[in-house]
This record gives sequence, structure tokens and C-alpha cells, in this order.
Amino acid sequence: MKLDGTPHYTLPAIHDPSTGSYISDSFAIAVYLDATYPSAPLIFPHGTQGLQASFESAFAPEVKGLLPIIYPIIMSNLNESSVNYLKAVNSKTAGEPIPNAEVVLAKTEQDLWKVHGWYENASRSRGDKGPFLLGEVVSWADFVVCAQFLCWRTVLGPDTKEWKYMEKWNAGKWGTLVENLGKYQGVH
Repeated sequence: MKLDGTPHYTLPAIHDPSTGSYISDSFAIAVYLDATYPSAPLIFPHGTQGLQASFESAFAPEVKGLLPIIYPIIMSNLNESSVNYLKAVNSKTAGEPIPNAEVVLAKTEQDLWKVHGWYENASRSRGDKGPFLLGEVVSWADFVVCAQFLCWRTVLGPDTKEWKYMEKWNAGKWGTLVENLGKYQGVH
């Protein structure tokens, strides 16, 4: 529900036929799955739900710089009413000139070195070299980062020079993360 009491519609959404539950919003879905199916691999292992919510909040500003080059590509594939809606909810950036893509990509790569450092610091503190934020254990934070890169790959195209450049960012960290999470990509 929105603050005014009207329904809030969002994707993704799931229906669990085992419990009859309907859940929307990625984070709420992950919390539900961990609580309902605790014997499955946990999305928030070791009681890390609060920490990983903070990770997601800290990660978002590091990648928002790409929006001015991503939005026009997305909007070119939408119908008129969807374009008008996006322009209305993003009125601060709608209609602004599209910045130089190479400059924006280089700045975002630089910003993501901070996130790379979070992974490296976590690895050093554990004394291991697993590919995920929690070492060998995949978690919500990894899905958040991977989802952002998958969005960019989908919008830009997997064979574009921009995507080929991005998957090598930060010593190849993000391309490797996308590859390591490949088994989770898709509908099962």
C-alpha cells in the first residue's frame, strides 16, 4: 500500500501455490522465501538481512550515473503511454541532453571501485577468496549487483562495445559475478 492507502503495484511478483501467498517487491520476496523455505539455500544467510538491505541502499548511488544513457534506450522500446509515465516520474532528468556515453561509463566504473573494495574487504576479513560478498555463499547483495549488470546487458545488448567494456570493469569483477550467478538466471 502507498502512504495514501491506494494499492502499490510493482514487479516482480510471485504466487506461492504451497501457501497461497502473493508477494511483490524483490526484497519482500526474498524475505518470504527465506522464512517459508529455511531448508533451501538462504538469500540472507547468517542473519544478514539488515546488513544486506544497507548494502543495497549504499550500492544504488554508485550506479545511478548511468541512467541518462540507459533511459533513452529503454524509452525507445516503449509505447507512448509508458514513455509519458516514465517522463512524469523522472521529470528531473526527462528531456535533458544525453551525456557522452564514454564519459558516463568511465565515471561509473570509477564509482564501482568503491563497491569492488567492499567485496575485497569482506574477503580479507574472512581470509578467503570466494567470488561472492560472503565468500563461497551467494547472498542478496550479489543478486542486487548482478541484476543491475544484467539490466545493462539487456538494454545495451550483449554484443555492444559498451557491454563488452562494462563486463571487464574493476578487473573483471562484475563480468565474473554475472557468470558465477548464471545458474540463477532464468525461470525454473
